[in-house]
Amino acid sequence: MPGNNVISIYERNFLVYRTRINIKNNTRLVLDYFTHQGLYLLGTYNLRNNYGNVWNDTWNSPYGNGNGNSWDPYDDYQNDYGYGDTYGNVMSEREFSSFLQMLKKQNFDDRRLDFIKSQLNRTDFNTRQIKAMMKEFSFDKNRLEFAKMAYRNCVDKRNYFELYDAFDFESYARELNKFVQNQR
Repeated sequence: MPGNNVISIYERNFLVYRTRINIKNNTRLVLDYFTHQGLYLLGTYNLRNNYGNVWNDTWNSPYGNGNGNSWDPYDDYQNDYGYGDTYGNVMSEREFSSFLQMLKKQNFDDRRLDFIKSQLNRTDFNTRQIKAMMKEFSFDKNRLEFAKMAYRNCVDKRNYFELYDAFDFESYARELNKFVQNQR
């Protein structure tokens, strides 16, 4: 469908990639996705024309061909945030900063959890953002509860180990590690 569309890619029922793309009327986009490199636009074709053999040419030399035909959001995201994937549903730094300020205004851990829960229904976070939120909790028990709850909304699960040092006590880090191991 033409317009602003969401592309979601799942692996074993886990969301591994999400972004938005704008599709023009009467066009077809040919895309390729790589876990560590991101999404590539191999070609844009007018549906009114017969693009027959063009597909083979695009498929056989799509990357690094110097014609400006590949789109790799990986670079922009890695440069801005230090993570290797881009996701359209993650808060921008400005949005997250505002969200974190509102979280800090919540007086108690249970209110912080409720505040975050409402956002988890419509937003994903990266590990760095989850860690920043964890630091706002007063007790490891609540940090652990939040970290478990946020796991499904984490866009870079491979970095979840970075959360272990957000706990005051190692036993909570071990418990989170066990939880993560059982999520596959």
